[in-house]
Amino acid sequence: MRTLGAHSQTRGSVQDADFSVGLQAENLRSGMKDCRYFYIDGKWVNPANPRDFIVLNPATEQPIATISLGSAADVERAVAAAKRALESYAETTVHERAALLRRIIEVYRSRMNEMAETI
Repeated sequence: MRTLGAHSQTRGSVQDADFSVGLQAENLRSGMKDCRYFYIDGKWVNPANPRDFIVLNPATEQPIATISLGSAADVERAVAAAKRALESYAETTVHERAALLRRIIEVYRSRMNEMAETI
């Protein structure tokens, strides 16, 4: 996966808000995927320090997605959420864990094409 250019954003900046809205509109027009959010603690969240990158298709060198690069703060949020989740997960039975793993596999299989396109 190749990336083209970084767009550093500062929260609350009018210029950055205009850029973000413009980038979203461009993504819609071009059919590019917008993958600038992280799934942390059961919900999609904005990165702590947004840094957008354009991902290029290596075969065509055409833009295919916009992603956000995570920061140390994003990792800290994700690790803290995982630690909280582990407390309740540790209390589950083997059967509950197996059921959860089967459900995860089911979801992955149902979204294989989408994941393959993104990769």
